Amino acid sequence: MSSENVGIDYAAVLADLKAKRDRLDAAIAGIEAMLTATGAPSGSPGAAPAAGGSEVQPDSFFGMSIAEAAKKFLVMKKRMQTTQDIADALEKGGMTHTSGNWGNTVGSVLNRNNDFVRIKRGTWGLVSWYPGRKRTDKPKDGDSAEEGGEVADGDTL
Repeated sequence: MSSENVGIDYAAVLADLKAKRDRLDAAIAGIEAMLTATGAPSGSPGAAPAAGGSEVQPDSFFGMSIAEAAKKFLVMKKRMQTTQDIADALEKGGMTHTSGNWGNTVGSVLNRNNDFVRIKRGTWGLVSWYPGRKRTDKPKDGDSAEEGGEVADGDTL
């Protein structure tokens, strides 16, 4: 090691760089979520996740609603995910709840929100990823339609 490197705390420098990268990844994920929410193209759902931006951190979803956090998670992963994967990620990312069945709670929220589309039973994507897919409305008692149903039969990915 040369004499000019003496006294440099490389562990501290590395920790600082990683912290800055984490903040940039969080900012990128937030902007991607905003673009997705507005329908602007931000990448294809099958594309490989950006390096470092696809990992859920303990505070990734802290203070967010279920729908906001699920959107952010799907944007991070850039591909459809199962209800259970989404529920697990939200917990891992700092979302707290008192639900007796967290997966059912998450699935119910996604089903009622027009930003999400059910690709197949228990698997979700963002409507903006599948512009040709139509949501079908399920009839409920006294009404002709309910907000947020499954994808119409015959539609393909």
